Amino acid sequence: PPKRSILLLSFTAEEMGLVGARYFADHPTVALDRIVYDLNVDTGGISDTTVVSLVGAGRTTATPLVERAMQAFGLRLYQSAEIEPLFNASDNAPLAAKGIPAPTFSPGFRSLRDPLVARYYHRAADHADASYPFGYLLRFSQAYARAARLIADAPVRPRWTTGDAFESTARALYGSSY
Repeated sequence: PPKRSILLLSFTAEEMGLVGARYFADHPTVALDRIVYDLNVDTGGISDTTVVSLVGAGRTTATPLVERAMQAFGLRLYQSAEIEPLFNASDNAPLAAKGIPAPTFSPGFRSLRDPLVARYYHRAADHADASYPFGYLLRFSQAYARAARLIADAPVRPRWTTGDAFESTARALYGSSY
């Protein structure tokens, strides 16, 4: 078993104002100070099957663990200022606002303006045809699971990086254990 428990959550109504994630953040089934990390997974579409787009990359001390998990499956970390605005628009945001380190692990995309991304982003597109990159989806899922395991087994709990906007909120949430 992992050193720390892993809690899997599935939220609903993101496009309607992060309803499910906000509800959980305000009515948690586990005390928030017991949740050490939220590795949110969300997609804006796939346009680059060589990377994982980590929204909030570098904002937590766990980023090297997440990157190591990606590399184990032949993927590279992608981060850019262009995708960072999504940090506050995904289900990670309500937990981040409570102080929990919470980036978003997304299938590879470099821009929301990319036509391959726009085809699926906030659209009902649940049909995968023969051109869908199933091999990439497998490696992406394996990297996500590996990242969760590395974080759960890390000797030191993840933190916001020094100076991050959520660092003081995390200190208030976790107290002396932070």
